[in-house]
Amino acid sequence: MKRIIFLVLIVALITTAFGCSSSASGVLDKDEFNVYQNGKLFMEIPEDGPVMVNLNTESEMSPLHEYDGQIFTTKQGIAIGDSIDQVKSAYKGISLMILDQMSGELLAYDEVPRDNNGDRNIYEVRIRTLIINGKLYDGLRSEKEIMDELRVDIYEWAEIKRFDSEEYNVEDYSMRILFEDNKVVTLALFGMTSEIWNK
Repeated sequence: MKRIIFLVLIVALITTAFGCSSSASGVLDKDEFNVYQNGKLFMEIPEDGPVMVNLNTESEMSPLHEYDGQIFTTKQGIAIGDSIDQVKSAYKGISLMILDQMSGELLAYDEVPRDNNGDRNIYEVRIRTLIINGKLYDGLRSEKEIMDELRVDIYEWAEIKRFDSEEYNVEDYSMRILFEDNKVVTLALFGMTSEIWNK
């Protein structure tokens, strides 16, 4: 019996080690919003700045532009040129939003066009994590749900969102993955904290 329990624990540990870093159901931990290269941490987001990094090294606006030609990824290995299916597989179980950039409408995963039929298919996947006083929240949830959980009113919530609250320490991380014709063309990582904002 002890051997069975031991094996179950080992399997659970392996599953945890190779899954997305998540301290709350469907929410990414902040290390998932860093820049990686060859599976190793390359840059933390944010440092003292910048608070936005585009993994597309061809972009002159990206702090990675000086490494043009090199490949950078998310912690789960997603890079420029990957498909929506690869993103969905990498972030299985994680809350995400898919937005059609042409119409502004939200898309279900099955509604995302896979073929280029002469149309320019542009859409964006968004993932967002809020960390408030050390607790992870899905940044794509309705603000009212988070306000109710924190038991704050609309004025206190406004201070929290502006990083102006003395009572709440806030970290805001997001990932925006822009697709054109089912290929990642821009992968932007954002990060801001109360500490950096109030320096």
